[in-house]
Amino acid sequence: MKDQEVPNQLPADFDEQIILNTALPPVAAEMSKSLDTFASWALGGFAAALALLISNNDAHKWIGQENFSVSGKTFAVVLVLTTVQKYVSVILTGLAFAGPAGAKAALDQAATRGQSFRFNPETMLHLLSSTLWLLPKFVRKRLGGRLRAGDYMGNARSAMKLLQLQALLVLLIAVALLVAACSMAWH
Repeated sequence: MKDQEVPNQLPADFDEQIILNTALPPVAAEMSKSLDTFASWALGGFAAALALLISNNDAHKWIGQENFSVSGKTFAVVLVLTTVQKYVSVILTGLAFAGPAGAKAALDQAATRGQSFRFNPETMLHLLSSTLWLLPKFVRKRLGGRLRAGDYMGNARSAMKLLQLQALLVLLIAVALLVAACSMAWH
């Protein structure tokens, strides 16, 4: 891709953006580990309890066939939510490494080149798109607009939003498990 002329100036808040882009993704990934562990244990515990109830011949008398059906459906919902949560956790782990590495590379280039440091968002997007074949066009456009505007916080912003999504998914998992437990207990 042809190198286009871009201003050699970095945004006024470049240092703050680099600091946050370096600090927030690893924090999000570390917090993600706890959420991921909880979701895994919740899924495993629910599966074990369900297996125990299914294997017990007298459980149908105590709980009722309808509650077994509800529990099976709840398990399927929890399984889907846990799978999505695991995928989000993997993305967060990747962002945790990408943010600090990108920030270090940018700071190293700025320190080495000084005023001759040039950053072309179009070239960066082209190179990024060639390595990430699942990067949708709308993401490239949005990322390109932000980079052209001097916004280098995309990585940290994405990490924090994904962490909140993961926390919401884990909350939904916990609520589903509580509903299943209560429906069995108060039958």
